[in-house]
Amino acid sequence: MTTLPFSNPESMTFFAAVFLSSAQQAIQRFIASSPTVPDAVFAIEFAAASGVDLGLGISCEILRKLVDLGEPLSAHDFYHDHLIARGNCQERDGHFEDVKSLFEIMQNEGIVPNLETYLIMVKEYCKQEDLASAFGILDQMKEMGPKPNVAIYACIIACLSKQRRISEAETVFHRMHRDGLDHDEVAYMTMIKAYTRNGRGDKALNLFEKMIENAIQPSSYSYTALLSGLVKRKIRLKNVGRGFCSK
Repeated sequence: MTTLPFSNPESMTFFAAVFLSSAQQAIQRFIASSPTVPDAVFAIEFAAASGVDLGLGISCEILRKLVDLGEPLSAHDFYHDHLIARGNCQERDGHFEDVKSLFEIMQNEGIVPNLETYLIMVKEYCKQEDLASAFGILDQMKEMGPKPNVAIYACIIACLSKQRRISEAETVFHRMHRDGLDHDEVAYMTMIKAYTRNGRGDKALNLFEKMIENAIQPSSYSYTALLSGLVKRKIRLKNVGRGFCSK
């Protein structure tokens, strides 16, 4: 009995790779020669559904074309519907340079990023401990919008804490309130963990009590995080009961 080449796992992998490569080239050629933007967008959607990776370059070309055609709203929709998810995936897969390129192109084309985009950028900058760039994003948001949310401030506070820049972390924490953003449980616990990380159990406990005084009821996770942080840093616990058991 004749054995077909596809019956071998290695052969199947090879032919699948050839097919995907050919499909990628065919779709890229179609997009490049597409007479209309909708046709090109359809091709991108088809590629995504077929598991064909076209990279960010093709999508960015579509973005530019929409702007050139005087369709800024369509460009905005295309960016958020097609590129945000792609950029987030690239960021998780370690291709942050592609995400940065997309971010810069989008800004150059006059498209205002949304909160999700800014959060992706701040998270990655903090991951790389590039706080100058993270603060740059924060300043840009204050100037152009949208308004930064708790998650963005919390990323920066946590990064400052890792670098033992506790005074600057406090400044950012207070800046949140000055900028009109109410501290929620996430904000409080990010700062509290910054204190315990840097051996400031007294301030951690005081801030925890302030959180309760401000009518924010801690979750079981918050209690556990506080106690764990204090124990790991071998901080004296004589005052921990104050305000805990009475609640």
